[in-house]
Amino acid sequence: MSHSETIFLLFNPSPLKFKVIAEINRLRGRRMGMASENVRGEQSPSSEILSYRTIVKVLGAGGSGNNTVHHVSTANIKDIVTIAVNTDGQDLLSIRADERILIGRSLTNGLGAGGDPVVGERSAEESRDAIIRSIEGTDLLFLTCGMGGGTGTGSLPVIARIARDLGILTIAVVTMPFSEEGVIRWENAHIGLDKLRKVVDTVIVLRNDKLTEQYPDVPFHEAFKRGDDILFNALSGLSSLIFNRGLINLDFADIGMILRDGPTGLIGLGESNSENRAEEAARRAVTHPMMESSIAGAQSVLVHIAGGMDMTLKEAREVVRMIARNVDPYARIIWGVTIDKALKQSVRVMLIVTGIAEEKEPERMQIEKAEKPHPVQTEAEEAFEMPILSNGQSIFDIKESILANGNELALQAKTAKPVTQATKLFYTLFEEEAASDLKRFDRSVHVLRMNPDNHRAVMDARQSCKLLQASAQMFGFDEIGQLLGTIDEIFSSVQSREIRLDTKILDSVILAMEMVVDLVENRSDGRGETGHIVDRLRELKDEQLQPSKST
Repeated sequence: MSHSETIFLLFNPSPLKFKVIAEINRLRGRRMGMASENVRGEQSPSSEILSYRTIVKVLGAGGSGNNTVHHVSTANIKDIVTIAVNTDGQDLLSIRADERILIGRSLTNGLGAGGDPVVGERSAEESRDAIIRSIEGTDLLFLTCGMGGGTGTGSLPVIARIARDLGILTIAVVTMPFSEEGVIRWENAHIGLDKLRKVVDTVIVLRNDKLTEQYPDVPFHEAFKRGDDILFNALSGLSSLIFNRGLINLDFADIGMILRDGPTGLIGLGESNSENRAEEAARRAVTHPMMESSIAGAQSVLVHIAGGMDMTLKEAREVVRMIARNVDPYARIIWGVTIDKALKQSVRVMLIVTGIAEEKEPERMQIEKAEKPHPVQTEAEEAFEMPILSNGQSIFDIKESILANGNELALQAKTAKPVTQATKLFYTLFEEEAASDLKRFDRSVHVLRMNPDNHRAVMDARQSCKLLQASAQMFGFDEIGQLLGTIDEIFSSVQSREIRLDTKILDSVILAMEMVVDLVENRSDGRGETGHIVDRLRELKDEQLQPSKST
């Protein structure tokens, strides 16, 4: 039994875990038996033995991810293959990587995603075959990007899903935006992160705000480089554990067992050359400033200990003991030790912790710190309070009496849905983007009320609906998207002169937009009413189409 297996058993007393180890040993034995058979027969070339070598790749998407890949490539970490993925061809040309993939050529013409995650997602889907060719056969894939932008946020979940389908162990290391970058970028980042969590084995989140706290007076580019160092050191440590012959060795099965125990992980780094260097390095790793939460509840820990020629086994055990005291008593702790002459009198500790319960509170706190404009009620209500009808009513004063047949659903009291963080953020999004589109729609309806044949007003109404619908779809608000899509469908038929914009249709369109506002302002959950309004609009359209169909 190897040293790594002995330590593994020491920290894993459960019978179930013994069974897992036995299965790993069985697979190891089968692999070793195959290799031994080939050696005994003296018929296997070296290439066949090398086919069992672990393949590790790091893929960065978008500007931030590409910068990280460039940093890793420049450092020449042994046996790590780097891949840069981008929609921006010019940016991609400046990146050093083993492979560079320009995605979404037909969508972006190599000019970037324009900060739109939807474009990033579609670009990755378009270039699916190129991505598969690049990553298939990989054993361990690290994905990295800066969340909140277009290419990285949109493409990384797609790439991760491809990797999952190929059976690749996949770890994502992503950064979240600075709080000053605004609510829209924050919300994009969180939507992308939620998608990513569903398709990777473990995701490790680093926050740019932490860089400000840790390196307040360091030049901008240097601060980001130090952020990249976290992934760089993790890759370097894993490379040493997997590929280098150390004092205490681990194989890929050991490492994979820890990394699959997501979904949330942390990376800790510590180094010291003090008198109590082992304890100090371990303490710094456990309390690393970029860690978002405590490792107290961690279920699995991978530890890499590196030191100079004078590092002792006692010091290595001190590191493991200290880490063991800070995690769950029944946690899996797997550790390896390598000698690095460059460290001289220092001890360096790298740990990857998984099996941690996700903590939402820090994310909410960061969002609340973001600078926000004044509440949307004032601006939006100003847009809707124009007395544009003959009786002095605003377009959104049209009530349920508009609906034909006196449907009772329209007369029911509107029940407010629970106020979630996503709802608040979407509401704030409308502060920044939707108010002008709603005003534009308001003015268009006012003109159409007076002149239903005004082609420019129809075009303006359609354009405002499309912009609002794009925002709704991006944030997954299906009821709003459904209503806006139906309104656009009506105006499209009017624009093509397929139907006339009579009073009944216009009033029902106004009611549909009133429902949109109610959903945004959390005055309705849309249940029942949304579907009824959509059906009513389509019925009115069909009523006009029916005579022409019969002729």
